[in-house]
Amino acid sequence: MASVILSRALGFISQKDWASALSTLEDARELPKLFGALSQEQVVTAISLIGHSTEQMIHDPVFSVIQDSTISFPAIAASDKTKASQGQTPPRKGRAGATERKNSKETSVPAFAEALRQAQELLLEAHASTLSTANSTMVHRISALLQNTVILLSATSTTQSRVLAGSGFATFSVDLARNVTWKREQSTLQHKETAKPGDIDSAHNSRRSSLGLTAEMAQFQNNYIDMVPHNWSVISVSLSDNHHDLCITKFRAGHSPFILRLPLERANSRDADSDIFNFENGKDEMMEIIRLANETSHSASRDFSVKGAKAAWWAEREALDDRLKDLLSTIETTWLGGFKGIFSQHERRSDLLARFQKSFQQILDSNLPSRKQGPSKKSAKTSKVALDPRVLDLFIGLGDPSDPDSDYDEALNDLLYFVVDILQFHGERNAYDEIDFDAMVVETYDALRGYYDAAKTGSDRAEGAHTVLVLDKALHAFPWESMPCMEGLAISRVPSLACLRQLITESQPSASDDNSEDAPEGHYVSAEQGTYILNPSKDLVNTQSTFQPIMKGLGSWTGIVNRAPEEAEFEEALSSSEILLYFGHGSGAQYIRARTIRRLEKCRPATFLMGCSSASLTEAGEFESYGPVWNYMMAGCPAVVGTLWDVTDRDIDRFAGRSFEEWGLFPKGTFKENKRVKGKSRASSEDESESEEDGQVMNNVSLAEAVGRSREACKFRYLNAAAVVLYGIPVYIKHRGEE
Repeated sequence: MASVILSRALGFISQKDWASALSTLEDARELPKLFGALSQEQVVTAISLIGHSTEQMIHDPVFSVIQDSTISFPAIAASDKTKASQGQTPPRKGRAGATERKNSKETSVPAFAEALRQAQELLLEAHASTLSTANSTMVHRISALLQNTVILLSATSTTQSRVLAGSGFATFSVDLARNVTWKREQSTLQHKETAKPGDIDSAHNSRRSSLGLTAEMAQFQNNYIDMVPHNWSVISVSLSDNHHDLCITKFRAGHSPFILRLPLERANSRDADSDIFNFENGKDEMMEIIRLANETSHSASRDFSVKGAKAAWWAEREALDDRLKDLLSTIETTWLGGFKGIFSQHERRSDLLARFQKSFQQILDSNLPSRKQGPSKKSAKTSKVALDPRVLDLFIGLGDPSDPDSDYDEALNDLLYFVVDILQFHGERNAYDEIDFDAMVVETYDALRGYYDAAKTGSDRAEGAHTVLVLDKALHAFPWESMPCMEGLAISRVPSLACLRQLITESQPSASDDNSEDAPEGHYVSAEQGTYILNPSKDLVNTQSTFQPIMKGLGSWTGIVNRAPEEAEFEEALSSSEILLYFGHGSGAQYIRARTIRRLEKCRPATFLMGCSSASLTEAGEFESYGPVWNYMMAGCPAVVGTLWDVTDRDIDRFAGRSFEEWGLFPKGTFKENKRVKGKSRASSEDESESEEDGQVMNNVSLAEAVGRSREACKFRYLNAAAVVLYGIPVYIKHRGEE
């Protein structure tokens, strides 16, 4: 009977009849339920409450814009939240909330905020019960709903105390769900093998799931964030259930998580004439480009002896290259907008940020009607809202405004609307049409220029800065690393924070000498212990002729050239080498089975898989994505360089040669042909400066940095270069004498 009532409620939900859904669910509360049905009922009830709350907000004069507004959590400074939630007695909190709400004498929170609070409580209960029993789809869905609910609550609650109870958990709920999925898969692999001494007892693990994972939640910051090197940032990007929003969470050691909810169509809500570019538009275009890239990268079906055939092929590839460039630019300007600064690796200067904060407060004071009022009772009751410093850091992350290639008007406009929304939602009311946003953009531009003039470092990245991306399964196909705001930066991907923790704890530090404390943090590999697999299919003649003469100089390495490796040879390379270079078709999966890789006790080498689609993942609907790179990560591989789609061999060879030089595996100038880039003109002075570096061996450059720098070696900067991504953590080379 309960399942029938739930089905009826789901029918009302599909019609957005929230009141009927909630009324129907009331009938199911007292009925007996099968195992797992309670959590399903809680989730359906929470969805109904959230929908009902959203419907109520549409009719609210202040919160009617919230669905199209960017929200951050936290948004206001910690001291303000403390005053709101702890520094006042309950009666005074109620009066404060009442005075902030126009035309209202109620001391209670708005009805829609109360509905969100109830939804939060239900989702917290459901999450605790499903972590150890429900399928991964349900765990992910509950986590995403919980995160979104807390973000909305943080903006709509008149007192922060109503949010704080579950907010700490919700900031990492999505990433905890990824951890659960990852650990389940690892546990499955372990249980198929004979238990090892270090394995966790499965019976004990299942008994402690709810209690143990609850403890893990409480220690999440310590276990997964504070152990990350201080100059790394971990950025988790997830997509909402309805594909309406991107949620970006930034984790840094010693800091609480910072979440942004970005409505993808927010620009259209402010300007009805702007084109709609939603997630479906972006994903469809990306998949079409990948399909055409895969088709055109293989010449077997083309007859280049026909006059004009080669020129037509080049034109087709160049058009695709431009098309991908335009797509990435559109994603950055439309989806990220002014919030692209969250990916910035600029060096943080607290003194200059404080100065910018003072300037920005003056801009708000001189432009907002709420702050330009003369002395009156009304203005005396309105206290200024202090922004969280990370909100201001988003402005700094845009970079030096004097950069000739920069166009900051739209980005600053996006951020200024965001700030005004924060003030609006926290009690400082302003009519949008009474604010001169154009004047605020100009003044903010000047304040930013003052910041960078004082910093005198432009947009230079902080020393040793690294960004780790943790992406939703729907977002893996996009080459985020090649968007303009991340171009050339040191960036890697990991499947989950649990995977990242494993890679960091198992990493091999630098040599233990007097200079080791100054060495960048990451994993270190020996340049003397490696394996290369070159042209195993015997049809990549150009690739073999490019690399074989040079690889022969690696006397201590194992080389497999012009023949297919035995699975045992491949397995030995993954078990004992510190660097593995694979130049063949695909990921090499035709030579070694996925389960062989996944069951390795330890996959040791930093690995180059220089074949087509070697880092692509196959989407499986509600199930988790899968692919070769997942197998390497599951086996603890410190880093894998691969491609998201099919690429042409000559261009990927150029990239590989340049990355080997940038990383320090070979001296600069070893692969001279990589410098002759056709179709993309390069200044002769740049060529001369590079030639002066010939023979130099790069030191303390991470593989992620090398990959970021080497994309420019490709003729097709987007169609081929953007396909290359790195999974894992920063890996550095130890040269002879450093070991």
